[in-house]
Amino acid sequence: MFDGMFRLQRKRYFPLPDYDLTEPSRVFVTIYGTVLDENYTRALINNTDLSLATVMLFDKVQKRKSIAKDGYNILKKQKLVEGRYPNIYVASQIADITY
Repeated sequence: MFDGMFRLQRKRYFPLPDYDLTEPSRVFVTIYGTVLDENYTRALINNTDLSLATVMLFDKVQKRKSIAKDGYNILKKQKLVEGRYPNIYVASQIADITY
């Protein structure tokens, strides 16, 4: 179920849903219906071959959530993020590619 929702949101170039599992008997889901970061959206449009795991890491960056250093290295190698770890953000050069 979660995988299908991630793929659907990815196809629409929207942020991935957030799941809150802190309460044992409930699942809270936040589904975004708008763009949070245009550079993230452009990156997904220009990089359709990104794995779902990479997109999930990248999505955390656009939402200003922390990621592990090895995740940062994966995104940095693909030139998806800028900044110094842990203060990273979606790369702005992606915006230049489409114009």
